[in-house]
Amino acid sequence: MQHFQYVKVRVVTYLCRFCRLRDYNVLYVCGTDEYGTATETKAIEEGLTPQEICDKYNKLHRDVYDWFNVSFDYFGRTTTEHQTKSVTVDFTLGIFLQKFCHISNHIFCIL
Repeated sequence: MQHFQYVKVRVVTYLCRFCRLRDYNVLYVCGTDEYGTATETKAIEEGLTPQEICDKYNKLHRDVYDWFNVSFDYFGRTTTEHQTKSVTVDFTLGIFLQKFCHISNHIFCIL
């Protein structure tokens, strides 16, 4: 397990709760990233495909977050059709077409 990731999620959870108490518009989204070197390396290490490794750890991560009382507005996966369409078409192309990203003082993005 990536312990720092869990600490980061916990801190962001508190920040989201604080922002909601201040009546900020907050959408707390997280999920299993099924692309990238870390996923592929772990899959090879365990003799599984990237899809299989993410099936395994998605459930584990959900259980850990539930145990820590972390409440996402949405906890998804990067390979779902909705995620793929949203990122590639709606978000990415939207930014490129507009050539800027407008951020108001009530929208925060924490990576």
